[in-house]
Amino acid sequence: DVARTLVAASRYTGEWRRAFHVPSQHASPRELILTTAAMLHREIPETRSYSIPEMEALGMHELIEMSYLFDNPLLVDSSDAETLLGIKASGLDVMIADTLRDHL
Repeated sequence: DVARTLVAASRYTGEWRRAFHVPSQHASPRELILTTAAMLHREIPETRSYSIPEMEALGMHELIEMSYLFDNPLLVDSSDAETLLGIKASGLDVMIADTLRDHL
């Protein structure tokens, strides 16, 4: 999707006073874990968040400082890229399969 967006942006002849975000699928970390486990035919692992004391013990001070980013979903608006460049995000299954193929 990144490459397709770059190619489409390189051909864009309109005004450039904007950022183009690569279209992506919206999925929670839990959804990603469930889908990936199913594709790998693995049991679904138990997951949980680290507490602040656990992060402190692990020396993750920057993560503590940025933990507000995990309190609410972060959604990137790629509607300009989709409308002006004529691109769409690949399906979540395709994205996960590509990642697994490249990293297993």
